[in-house]
Amino acid sequence: MSDFHKNFTKSLCEQESLTDIAPLGKATQSSLSKWSKIDDAQRAVMDFEGGGGVNFAFHTDKEQNPWWELTLDKPRFVEYIILHNRKDMCKERARRLKIEVYNSKEYIKIYEGDLLFDAEPNGIPLILPCKYHEKIERIKITSQINEYFHLSKVNVLSIEKREKEKPKIKVGIIGTSNSVMKDRYTLGLQNNPNIVIQKNASIGSSSAALVPYIFSKHDFSDCDVVLLDILANEQRALWLYDYDISLSSQIFDYFLTVCASFHVLPVIVLMPERFGYNSPQNPKFQQMRKHYIEVCNKRNIPYFDGHACIENTYTKAHFHKLFQDDVHMLPPYAQEMGGILAKSIIAAHSSHKIINEDLDIYDFKYIDVTDSNTETKNIIERKTSITANKFLKLSANETCDVYIGENEVVGIAFNMAQSNGILEFKGENLNYKTLSNAYFEPNRPLWLVMWLLLKPIKANAEGKVRLKCLERTDIPNVELHDHGKIKEAYGNEPVRIEIEGLILRSQNPHKAIGIRVGINLDMEKY
Repeated sequence: MSDFHKNFTKSLCEQESLTDIAPLGKATQSSLSKWSKIDDAQRAVMDFEGGGGVNFAFHTDKEQNPWWELTLDKPRFVEYIILHNRKDMCKERARRLKIEVYNSKEYIKIYEGDLLFDAEPNGIPLILPCKYHEKIERIKITSQINEYFHLSKVNVLSIEKREKEKPKIKVGIIGTSNSVMKDRYTLGLQNNPNIVIQKNASIGSSSAALVPYIFSKHDFSDCDVVLLDILANEQRALWLYDYDISLSSQIFDYFLTVCASFHVLPVIVLMPERFGYNSPQNPKFQQMRKHYIEVCNKRNIPYFDGHACIENTYTKAHFHKLFQDDVHMLPPYAQEMGGILAKSIIAAHSSHKIINEDLDIYDFKYIDVTDSNTETKNIIERKTSITANKFLKLSANETCDVYIGENEVVGIAFNMAQSNGILEFKGENLNYKTLSNAYFEPNRPLWLVMWLLLKPIKANAEGKVRLKCLERTDIPNVELHDHGKIKEAYGNEPVRIEIEGLILRSQNPHKAIGIRVGINLDMEKY
């Protein structure tokens, strides 16, 4: 196509805010000739100069009523169709033309005539205003003689601009094993084209204690939404032994204040679990789920109720078949739920309005007991293929003093695979936590978890707490945990505990900026 023709088309597009959408389509033609090239029909919508150094873009064989057709990338409104004739000779072969458009039902004729267009150098191409008021799927140009058919260029101008890709919603995740497993709900989430998982900072086998830990390690300011998925482990701890719901509520409010500082939308994911489903009369049945729904409604925080989701999708008789174990759904069902969650996140993100408000909150923070501020003795590094962590190793009856100031110890981060003792916390008060567990595996280097204490530990007069590893003996009032029974036989394995750090809480609440979302959204409804 000559510079004149290029400038003519460009000028028309600029004047009427049009776009040439022809290159987005797929072209075909009735036949090929000895002058045809590779992708012969498609060349008419490509940016060739006179057909790639020649005088035509495509060339059919000699036949009765040869044709060229363009199928658009999708149905579109078309303003103009512009045909550019062959440049050098035989222009009369394109004189008698019929042009039709297809509207998904039938071909509609929009032009039929006998006109020698583009006859002289820098001649005017055939410009057809397309006043057809429906979207067009295909354009067909037929020569109504027994002859060869060729053109040098076809433009299809539309007022629709080529669509730009919509920005994806960037999702951060703070969760436990349901969020860690790559074949579960997160796979269904990321399969939605409008969502990208920007950061997944989840740690399995943990409770609300992981929230301060994760926020000490990760910045979520590059996310649009942060999911919190910790219900299943909290409900298990509550059902099997005991769990401090009030402490979980304090961490929840802390979570909202950190989300406010990052300017992100918090979303609570209530993944289903099957604890107590055969004894719904038990007061602990779904107690954590009910608690989260209550606090989310109080704060106007969007939540996704996985229990309601599956109860609305499957019969109660089918409920148990959805689960791999008490806290993990089977992959196909978890992925399906992830797809539903993705739509809910999009609905919440598009309709929410974040309102900052003052909250009375406790501060939480994480301290690493392997750093220089702690009286450490035996520091050991554990590695896997994807991570490395340092731990303070305490053998039987060994102690370590940790400075916590005016805070209280409310949780611990430790290596579950390498811990088989009881940890004594001694400050102003005394407490014992069983870290012996069914997942003690001497051959496994690392299984980092975060657990909460039922009884917070205050510092002694020096602002310190003493940690001590004890043998597995009968200690009255020892705190149990939810991760399996204590192994009866550890073989000849010596007693030890590997600690990474402590979760601390301020002793008194203070005012802080939190979040109230301008919707009260049960996301399961979307």
